[in-house]
Amino acid sequence: MMRKRINTNRKGSKFVDKVKKHLEDKGYIVIKVSASKPFDLVAWIKNCSFAMLFECRTQGSVTKAFQDLRKASFGIDADRYVVKPKGKTLQFWEARTHGFKAMELNQLPEAFRIAN
Repeated sequence: MMRKRINTNRKGSKFVDKVKKHLEDKGYIVIKVSASKPFDLVAWIKNCSFAMLFECRTQGSVTKAFQDLRKASFGIDADRYVVKPKGKTLQFWEARTHGFKAMELNQLPEAFRIAN
């Protein structure tokens, strides 16, 4: 019996699309970066001047994803996040000064919703 081959590019692109839709449903403005270079998504909140960079990974370690994201976005003043699947949900990891931590990405804070 032959195993079905998975197109990893297609799998990764579908995952990035899923994260993009999730963020848009939460009220963020999101742009998918062409060919996922140097990162996958750029997001921001309307009327706010800070950007958020997202690296979406279906495989591999969070540590390696953050190393790649930091290297690719060196010199860009933005918050950095790594997103990985966790079952049927998404797990967001936030960059910290020293390391990273898992976090919940909920609806936009009330202050941001009022600003719109």
